[in-house]
Amino acid sequence: MTSSTATQFHPKLKFNDRDYEFNELPRTVQLLLNDLMRIDQQIGQLQFELRHLQAAKQVYGTSLRKAMDEETQHPSQADGASSQHGIEAA
Repeated sequence: MTSSTATQFHPKLKFNDRDYEFNELPRTVQLLLNDLMRIDQQIGQLQFELRHLQAAKQVYGTSLRKAMDEETQHPSQADGASSQHGIEAA
């Protein structure tokens, strides 16, 4: 039988210029820290999604400008073409 000298991972925390061992903190503090880390992860995820939505918005805007430019250069042959898509001319 071999002796087990495997080192266990003890997460440390630096807060207000002091070092703490996570496992030695009161349970309430551990729960608050876990919640704070989860919130940070969610914020990161939402920022990631926001960047993708902003990129999509930019692509749609570019496509819209291109379509509008083409429409003004080559108007539809049928007068009612745009109203078929629920768009009324002003």
